[in-house]
Amino acid sequence: MGRTILLALVASLWVAPASGFEKNDLKRFLKTGACVQCDLSKANLENTDLTGANLTGPDLSGADHKGAQSWQAQLEDTTGFDPAQF
Repeated sequence: MGRTILLALVASLWVAPASGFEKNDLKRFLKTGACVQCDLSKANLENTDLTGANLTGPDLSGADHKGAQSWQAQLEDTTGFDPAQF
């Protein structure tokens, strides 16, 4: 029985979807406006004011940034960035 539970646990970890962004990265970004080499994947940035933000090298894969204001935001070397969502 113990082996079955262990196998079930390992299997659930293997197929579980990635949780996405790092909470500390999102918290720091919202406070400072800077996200250099951070993980904001799958973060909800909808309607966020990104004016002048420093987004250099972040992972934005699956992030929702519809309606976000990005005037003069520095968007360099991003991963998963979809400009069509702005």
